[in-house]
Amino acid sequence: MAGGVRLGNRVLGTLAVQDRPAARRLLFDDQGLMGWENREAGAARQSAGAVRDFAFAGIHVVEPEILGLAERTGVLPIVELYLDLAARGYRIGPADVSAYPWQDVGTPERLREAEAGRW
Repeated sequence: MAGGVRLGNRVLGTLAVQDRPAARRLLFDDQGLMGWENREAGAARQSAGAVRDFAFAGIHVVEPEILGLAERTGVLPIVELYLDLAARGYRIGPADVSAYPWQDVGTPERLREAEAGRW
């Protein structure tokens, strides 16, 4: 493991996820993140238990060590880092926030819609 850090069974990060329509779906099993539905490469590892798919809600809580574990450099989507870590045996878990009102304001247009109460 990069940097000699061994976290054992400790969850390295937790991602807020939702059961809602989305083009990209993260795949979780009993051990955490295991793949991404729309990736050509398929799952990051074999499943351990039932597989559940969720849309990433854009919120994450991570251990400070996570940045030192990245093997790739340059600009890449954060989900790519999580998938790389999952493939190397690190645990990334879900926190299902489907039951709560949620609005994606990741673009200026969506932010204006939210501010105008059109969601």
